[in-house]
Amino acid sequence: MLVCNVSQQPKRSAILADLSEFAAAADLPDTGSVIFATLVDDPASVADIVDAYLGSIMLEAASGADAADAAVVSAAASTISESAAAADTPSATVSATQVIFLTSGTTWTVPSDWNNANNKIECIGGGASGTNGANAAGGGAGAYATISNITLTPSSSIPIVIGQGGAAGTGVGYNAGTATNFNSGQVIAVGGAGAGAAGGQASACTPTTGARNGGDGGGFSGFSGGTGGGGAGGPHGAGAGAPNVTNSGGSGGGGADGGGGGVTSTTSTGGAGGTAQDGTAGGTGGITGVAGGAGSHGSGGGGGGGAGVRADGGAGGAGIIWTATAGGTAGPGGGGGGAGGQTGTASNGGNGGLYGGGGAGGGFNPNGNGGAGGNGIIVITYTP
Repeated sequence: MLVCNVSQQPKRSAILADLSEFAAAADLPDTGSVIFATLVDDPASVADIVDAYLGSIMLEAASGADAADAAVVSAAASTISESAAAADTPSATVSATQVIFLTSGTTWTVPSDWNNANNKIECIGGGASGTNGANAAGGGAGAYATISNITLTPSSSIPIVIGQGGAAGTGVGYNAGTATNFNSGQVIAVGGAGAGAAGGQASACTPTTGARNGGDGGGFSGFSGGTGGGGAGGPHGAGAGAPNVTNSGGSGGGGADGGGGGVTSTTSTGGAGGTAQDGTAGGTGGITGVAGGAGSHGSGGGGGGGAGVRADGGAGGAGIIWTATAGGTAGPGGGGGGAGGQTGTASNGGNGGLYGGGGAGGGFNPNGNGGAGGNGIIVITYTP
């Protein structure tokens, strides 16, 4: 529409014409004497809802699904930011590996988030005790057995047996360690066979694949010092054995899980314990009348010194290769160190380390007790 506004001017004055062209009269709503004009940037899509007036310039909404109501937005107002859609917020679930230690009880409840495709069961049998008196010998250690990716029903209860270490020997006999058994024979780690005998054998475990022997206890000796116990088998290797003695000092216990063998005594000074799987030194052998040092990290205990006052053998070191989700460490245990002999007071053999270490023999003249064997353990690892 063309609108002309013409006015009459004084003589010789030109007729002035103001021409104003409007593209479309419908674009200008007339509300009396005030014209409201709106400049709107092109919305992202027709799904946008834009309500604009009062002469404000609206910014494009960030996405077509957003609704922007700019009825009260002024030119100086802040830019409208896109709201985060629910689909833009990731929902992350972290599946952390779980490690569980079982050291007691007769049943275990399978976790509700159990994963049949990602799990591992590891068992160690109990270690045997040492004997006391003349010819005292060390106990054999428990064997290691394992299996992976077994099928269990979540939240079900399954039977377990934790192998027990042989009680301290108070006579010339010994007490063997017992087997650790998971789910009625699905995994069996046999215990130490006894003083002066072999540790638990991988060939007697279930399954045999991946199983490791427990270390042998030191043999019966014609000397007064007691012999050390064997170290337990583990995932890194067989447990190491303990040697005989040739004097009044006790021999060192064997290291566990592929560790080193105990050291014999050739004098009244006890032999050192065998090294642990990670290279940690075993307990030191005691000099005359001094007890042997305790092992650590699964190393063997040191033998007690002979021909003096009471000198017990050092305890085998507790293993530390596993860390439970609930806290705490565990692993195959080292063998106890043998007691010193001819001490005037009975000297006792060192206890086997947790888990599965063999106890050591007591000293002679007078007779000391043999050390107790370490109990077994079940270690369960799975990722939900």
